[in-house]
Amino acid sequence: MKESTSGEGKYDSISSPECSAAMKSSKVDSCIESSSFILHTPNLDEAAKQQLGKGENVLYAIDIDGTIARPEAVLIAFHNQEFALGLTSEELRCTYSHFLQLPQVAELRREALQDSRQRARTTPETVLAYDEVEHAAATLNLLAKQGEIMYYTVRPACVQDVTYTWLQKKHFPHPHNIILCHSVLNKLVQLFVHERETHHRIVLIDDRYQQMIEDFARLAHGEFSHISDWQEVVHFAQQRVLLVAFGATCMSADTTGLQVVPMQSWKHIAAVHQLSFIV
Repeated sequence: MKESTSGEGKYDSISSPECSAAMKSSKVDSCIESSSFILHTPNLDEAAKQQLGKGENVLYAIDIDGTIARPEAVLIAFHNQEFALGLTSEELRCTYSHFLQLPQVAELRREALQDSRQRARTTPETVLAYDEVEHAAATLNLLAKQGEIMYYTVRPACVQDVTYTWLQKKHFPHPHNIILCHSVLNKLVQLFVHERETHHRIVLIDDRYQQMIEDFARLAHGEFSHISDWQEVVHFAQQRVLLVAFGATCMSADTTGLQVVPMQSWKHIAAVHQLSFIV
């Protein structure tokens, strides 16, 4: 069995996963409900600054596409040019899910659209044009003063240099700290390889959390036994990793022992930061 290897998974389907149940952990629930640590960049209140100042031993493993980079508009413009779709200015600004439902797009072969998306992902000028997710750079620069920042991304090696350039151009901290992964699940494997000998608390922030939860469940049940030390990877992830579901407002209770909390936007990072010390 193979884990999902697509780097743009959330743009592969028309609908995105929905939460099926609220979280059941009382520690997490009470912390989120009572926390006043909501980030409003750039004017962060003093209470939040004090809370975020407690992260000396935290590694923040940050996904790029969909979490700090917003590729939708650029991908739509790329497809529009490749297929001569003649999109209106309004259609060029729509979400990718809505774009896939446009009549002229629905007529395209799925394989053709996937090939176009892959070409976009490997074209440096296209990747360099991605927008920044609101508040992402400002928030990570604040966190970088207290913890360590690493970027774990499912991107091909051919755009590693332009990924560094984009991070630097958008003023993200430590743009050289890039770990290329061949799948969403491989991020957990790479964290195990790079961090098992450290004492970092690991906060993995990723918008493809649903795929990671599903693949992790399969890993825990032995479906990916070809992965070296897979049982140790499972134990490591359950004990050391806090997965932050970027863009989520609630989470399913069934995560196969993987600690998961929702974070709707970068404005809510301080509450998640607090959770990294009690979960």
